[in-house]
Amino acid sequence: MSRRSLTIGCIVLVVALSGCLGTLASADAGATTVPSSAYEREGYVAGNATSVPLRVPVGVAGVGGEVSVTNHVAGYSRTTGENETAAFLVVTSPNARVAGISANPLRAVTDPGVVRTGLELASRARTLGNVENVTDLRELSTRDVELLGATAPLTTYAGVVDTEAGSVDVRVHVVAVEHGDDVVLALSVHPATMDERGAVERMLAAAEYRAVGG
Repeated sequence: MSRRSLTIGCIVLVVALSGCLGTLASADAGATTVPSSAYEREGYVAGNATSVPLRVPVGVAGVGGEVSVTNHVAGYSRTTGENETAAFLVVTSPNARVAGISANPLRAVTDPGVVRTGLELASRARTLGNVENVTDLRELSTRDVELLGATAPLTTYAGVVDTEAGSVDVRVHVVAVEHGDDVVLALSVHPATMDERGAVERMLAAAEYRAVGG
């Protein structure tokens, strides 16, 4: 059942009337990537680009279920001479809607849980090697950036990553936009000693989107 043949809102209504629960529908995402000319200019290299499944809980009037979505994940990284690594991740996820409102949790870039979800997707997709969990997230600032022709706030967090050598202070940048039938989330994580703001903004501005079947 494609998202174009029947809206998620209609599916939820049918389920509510029937009293059934379970998986309501499934949808596939397009793909958002950064051209090689753009990431190479910033000293980044491409990791894997792959698809990762995710289940999104939805519900109406106390009756709910799940929407099964397939996300496209693309990862990029840069390692300095001091062996510090910056990671840049782009997730494209179907914009499942309920009663006309997006039910995709990746839109909530001011929710620290979205950062963890993005890193979990990167780990499952093996796009950036072993992406470690970031803890103690604290919002620092927001600023407007360009992504796929839209202006959206990029939220920057401070966080901590525990390694075998001890704790490392990191910075995490997250932005999300609705584009076509999808939600596109970009996430960058790097040691606090690195300044990747300019590189992140330029790669965001260069990102390209390809619709399903495109």
